[in-house]
Amino acid sequence: MKATTTSERHTALADIHRMKNVLCMTDEDWRTFLAQWRVESSKELTNSALHEVRLMLHGMTDSPTDDERTRWMRRVWSVVGSWLRANGWKNDNDAIRTVVCRAARKKSTREITLGHLKQIYYAWRAKSEQTATAQAVKQSLDITSLN
Repeated sequence: MKATTTSERHTALADIHRMKNVLCMTDEDWRTFLAQWRVESSKELTNSALHEVRLMLHGMTDSPTDDERTRWMRRVWSVVGSWLRANGWKNDNDAIRTVVCRAARKKSTREITLGHLKQIYYAWRAKSEQTATAQAVKQSLDITSLN
């Protein structure tokens, strides 16, 4: 599928820059890579060249589909948000984003790989279960101390 609309082109450009960062390409490496298409900037790529670059970078990163990454990001968002809410912390997108980025040791959620998302999800899910167990034990101790 070739990018034709401005929106699709913008999405394709964002995708190739995300993959460039995943591959840790320096500016010099990136310019050398783009020289294959006789351009100096990704914005100068034709739609067909943009599609070709995107496919090539996907192959180099073994990147999951955006749907799979989005699905895991939503799971992470949900489990972190529910833990924050259960423990009386501020629970908004900025707070969740901060926690998720710190857990992955990244500056932006775009830099977080699928593997990191899965690790964060399972770690926070376990943390939520431990917190729920601890709260149940605390509650049962509070009830028995009243008797």
